[in-house]
Amino acid sequence: MLIGDEMLRRTGKGLDVFRYCTGEEWYAGHNFLNPLYDDHNVSNI
Repeated sequence: MLIGDEMLRRTGKGLDVFRYCTGEEWYAGHNFLNPLYDDHNVSNI
């Protein structure tokens, strides 16, 4: 089983999971609106 740091390392700090679930290309350091809910505040990952 993967734990903590190893899971984050293998998934690009979780960004790969987010890309897979949304079907979009996301890049660290870019602002975006979360497509998983009605988001009105721009986030920066």
